[in-house]
Amino acid sequence: MAKCLLCGKTSDQTLGLKELLCFSPLYVPPICLTCEQTFVKLQRPVCPNCDKQQTTHKLCKDCQKWQQHYGYLIANKSFYRYDTQAMKDYFERYKFLGEYRLYQVFAPLLVQYVKTYLRLGWGLVVIPSDEETLKKRGYDQVKSFYQGLELEEYFYHKQNFGRKKQSHKARAERLSSNCPFIYKGPADLKQRSFVIADDIYTTGSTLYHAASLLKAHNCGTLRFVTLAR
Repeated sequence: MAKCLLCGKTSDQTLGLKELLCFSPLYVPPICLTCEQTFVKLQRPVCPNCDKQQTTHKLCKDCQKWQQHYGYLIANKSFYRYDTQAMKDYFERYKFLGEYRLYQVFAPLLVQYVKTYLRLGWGLVVIPSDEETLKKRGYDQVKSFYQGLELEEYFYHKQNFGRKKQSHKARAERLSSNCPFIYKGPADLKQRSFVIADDIYTTGSTLYHAASLLKAHNCGTLRFVTLAR
């Protein structure tokens, strides 16, 4: 039996009769049921545009800011709350302690969601890690979720070394930061639509910077997808 990637214990998830009689390869969950239940899924009410957990169904303050600043909104789909110990511990291990194999925990969920758009001909653009982070960590944490899918690599960081990471910035710094990316895609995207993927949605600044570059090159509809909000 497989061991849970998070706690190391033998998985306590059991197979039903349907799975036992199926002749296709069996899917073995990467984490045990106990660990799975520590992650908190987003539940209504949330912001109708960005999925921020809140007490009303109204547009959140962040989205109001982006609408006023850019003149448009781009909907975001998130699945879990970031402000929980389980999710913060997960990202600490996956992003900062270099436990690459933990991409398996959420990759199936994210890939399944994105494939809905890829079947419609949309492109998948992933927010990239900077060169310094890649050299230190050895992998891009967002791209790892979507390995096996075709990615449109349209951005790179203006400052690859010595850059203050988003995770180290205060909220006000995130909201007021300048676009950190340089666009390297086609001059004319010919109204093609894209899903922009990142790992965590905090204020939305990173994703709106990316969206503004795609819009400046004649893209079609845009949508965000992030694991946690």
